[in-house]
Amino acid sequence: HLLGVLLIGAGLFSIITPFIFNSGSSVMKALIVGSISIAIGLFVRSFYEGTFIDFKSNRYKNYTSILGFKTGEWTDILSIVQIRLISATHKSTNTSNGISPTLSGKITNHTIVLLDDLGHSILSFSYSKMKKAEGDAQILSSGFNVPVET
Repeated sequence: HLLGVLLIGAGLFSIITPFIFNSGSSVMKALIVGSISIAIGLFVRSFYEGTFIDFKSNRYKNYTSILGFKTGEWTDILSIVQIRLISATHKSTNTSNGISPTLSGKITNHTIVLLDDLGHSILSFSYSKMKKAEGDAQILSSGFNVPVET
């Protein structure tokens, strides 16, 4: 999504530049380049993925949204007997490339796992913030009428 914002900003800058600076480039050329950049930026910003859960019909849909149109297929959930909230901390480092500094630190991921009666994972959701994971785990717990285990 950051790329979309950057493209929109670059497009706006491209359109405004001929009016602020006397660069010698044509206004029409700046309008065309800026408009294309803004259009691509809006397209990139509108592209995302998610999951719908229909508690009443016991099914879910992983979807992709492009320009507000969500596509995906529904999958039936036979049974959810357990919801687990798991937190795991690991050390993260980037590889020095000679330009950027080497950074390292501990990262904690919080994962909600929905399990069937055989212990197989049906769905899982990862979060960086514990409060968001706990809130969504409670929504899933009340929707499927299954307690959350930590």
